Amino acid sequence: MAIASSAATHVTPHALEPATFRFGRAIATIEGALVDLLGLARVTIDARLETARGSMRRTPVELRVRTYAGAGARFARVMTVLGGPVELVDLLVIPPTSSGAPILTVELESIDRERGYAIADLISMVDDEASLAAQLAEQARRRPGMVEADALPGLAPLGELPAWRGAWVSPRPLHAQVHPEHPASASRAIAAYAGAYAALVRDPQRRPAVDVVDRHSGYLRDRLERDPIGGVIGRAFGHVFATDLASRVLFPRAMPA
Repeated sequence: MAIASSAATHVTPHALEPATFRFGRAIATIEGALVDLLGLARVTIDARLETARGSMRRTPVELRVRTYAGAGARFARVMTVLGGPVELVDLLVIPPTSSGAPILTVELESIDRERGYAIADLISMVDDEASLAAQLAEQARRRPGMVEADALPGLAPLGELPAWRGAWVSPRPLHAQVHPEHPASASRAIAAYAGAYAALVRDPQRRPAVDVVDRHSGYLRDRLERDPIGGVIGRAFGHVFATDLASRVLFPRAMPA
């Protein structure tokens, strides 16, 4: 099962003017594929948190958030902040508590038209070595561009992820700078991670750790407390809005069991 990085989708990207890296379009394609493959349905949230207009680097930007749940995800959400040169995208998928699938996270960022950055990871929710080895094998099979650094043009590996992520990092994360002439390489790389998640969550042989609910909560709590995206949103849209968005939607304190 592969998630194409250029397939049609029923999720419509938005922007106030054309973007260089087209991160919004890339994530819309992957979002649409995940909705279909995982049997996800939209979850209603407070309307005032779904969309907002603000300013970043003296440029008008628009924030949009969509949330989902279903057979292949306990909780999933996509946030985009787009406008002018600003392209911020954050996708998070928490697997069902009955599944040994990892947490899927994708973060794409550019605040100018010269430098883009991509992070993607599959954060393990299993303890046994066999299940972890199967996850890593699925990743390796789907992402040759990160096994050989030059396999995907325009992606320059950046080494270890920021220290604030603590223990929530897999052995094989994507952390790369994206060249503006090769945005499709970033799309292909993150599509590979999403495809690996879709395959793993549909595999009934992958059983979760016994404390998987606590791990889900711990991951969201650490992101809520340490992820700098809250401050970025606060400066662009107001700190009250950012606090509500982060604690109720981006990294919610309560999720369906």
